[in-house]
Amino acid sequence: MNRFQRRLLWWSSALTALTGGVYAWMQHLMEPVNEWAVINHPLQPLVLKLHILVAPVMVFAVGMVAVNHMAVTWATLLGILAWTHLVLGVLAGGALLGHRVAVARGLRARKGALRVLPAVAAVNQSDGG
Repeated sequence: MNRFQRRLLWWSSALTALTGGVYAWMQHLMEPVNEWAVINHPLQPLVLKLHILVAPVMVFAVGMVAVNHMAVTWATLLGILAWTHLVLGVLAGGALLGHRVAVARGLRARKGALRVLPAVAAVNQSDGG
């Protein structure tokens, strides 16, 4: 792990923990100013936004470090995961395409299949899907 990776990991982890802790404290341990307040502290939305901004940086830093630590050791497993991801992606895409073709041809559910709720059926008919 080089200097940049180490600093990014530690700073992003510290900021994520700090903003998450402060937000949790504001959300769960503070009392609102009045009974109709939606938030417990005026800075609560800002702290949540900061947490949402720094958490993905931490996830990126963890991934960057994990590549160095795990890629060499788990090379065989990573190959298996890559092929599994590819196969499942192709299957999911094929299932989606097959579903779209079946809907376009107007195929109906077979006897004994679960019924679609009326509200769901109306939405599907209105958007063509």
